[in-house]
Amino acid sequence: MSLITVEISDGKVKGAVLKRYNSFVEIVDYNINRTGRYYISVFYQDFIHSKIVIPPVRDENTLSFLIKNKLSDKLESGVNYIFLPVKNREVSENQVEYDVYAVPEKLFFEAVERLNIKDLTSIEVFTLSQFALSGITSKISGDETVFMTYTDEEKFIVTVSQNGKILYTRSTKIPEFVNDEQQLINFYYENFNLTYIYVAQNQGIDIDVIGLVGEISKNEQFVELIHTFSNKPVYTVLPELFVKKGSFEQFNSYVIQIGSLNIKDTYNFLPVDVKHKKIFSGASKKLSYLLVLVLLIFSFLNLNKFMDLKERFFRLKNSYYSLKQTFQREVLSKELTYDQIVYLVRYINLLSPERKTIYILNRLSGILSVIRDENINITYSEGKRYITIRSDQKFKSVKEIEDFKRKLKNELDKLNDFKIRDRSVYNIDNLTGKIFLEIVKER
Repeated sequence: MSLITVEISDGKVKGAVLKRYNSFVEIVDYNINRTGRYYISVFYQDFIHSKIVIPPVRDENTLSFLIKNKLSDKLESGVNYIFLPVKNREVSENQVEYDVYAVPEKLFFEAVERLNIKDLTSIEVFTLSQFALSGITSKISGDETVFMTYTDEEKFIVTVSQNGKILYTRSTKIPEFVNDEQQLINFYYENFNLTYIYVAQNQGIDIDVIGLVGEISKNEQFVELIHTFSNKPVYTVLPELFVKKGSFEQFNSYVIQIGSLNIKDTYNFLPVDVKHKKIFSGASKKLSYLLVLVLLIFSFLNLNKFMDLKERFFRLKNSYYSLKQTFQREVLSKELTYDQIVYLVRYINLLSPERKTIYILNRLSGILSVIRDENINITYSEGKRYITIRSDQKFKSVKEIEDFKRKLKNELDKLNDFKIRDRSVYNIDNLTGKIFLEIVKER
């Protein structure tokens, strides 16, 4: 499928269709009006960035709630935001520091409308042009801290990053009065100079090398000026590191678009609902492939076994649709957290039509909704299915332990046709629990 990578900047759309060859890409077309996987970058200067310290949480909704509270004085009332929390460090056992970036959600939907994208699950990456530059440095810099500078006809961007992690970014539009080469060099140098001093002195970031991409990489006079000023190695990025059969000119014209293919998922501003839909879509495809596999096996079996197999197949098919409908209903109604959806996708990888794993997982769904971070193992022997579930749980209070035990018991009681041995141990002193369930289901 085509890789369609696009930048939207100052109302203009600039895109290309790429073909991937392992770690290289080739620009094969510039007509982006087609179906494919989208990588979208938007040049947006008014994003919110703040460092916050909050308790460690895994639930996405709780994390979003805490972020909104911390940033309440910076968020515009009545506006929905996409939050991008990047974990920095653990301040203490109960405190974690995040770099949080936020953009209005309408930015995403305006891009979707502008590109006339009908299927939101076809969007792989939605990010900012400033962040897309980190996809260039992450591939070439190793452990070095790179002061990457990019310009085109409209803007000047600096993104400082190390190993793909963004440490600082700044951007500005090129004023209309800058209309000759010397004025342009002066504008470049002034902005470079001020940004470099701020990053090195105010932010305390040790810069190892300076990288140049875009229009600025072609200006030898500017290269000499910044080398003299910074006394740091200055290099222009070689197209050969990224593009197959691409020229220097072509690469530097599509740096943002190429960079968006390589950014860390940490800097992907896809809305949570779209991520959920993508996970559900992928899970549905896996289940569909499973049915195709069953049909292929069925087509090669002896016709004398037709009636028996037909009955088994329809039981499997009914289980499949039951699970799929339950999965879809819960995802679309947002009854599941993002982590729980990831768990369901992992369980789908265990599916086996012959061993009725769909049926088993569907029956265990109540238990799995109570237990978090579980390790599940299903084995088969002599017509029986043996399931073990292990998990280490942490609680905030004794009451939470009792609530957990009550919910788990309620779910276990529903499995009256299973043999269950609960060997879980709880410690009320340190508020932990080691969950160990042994479950047997006969054929």
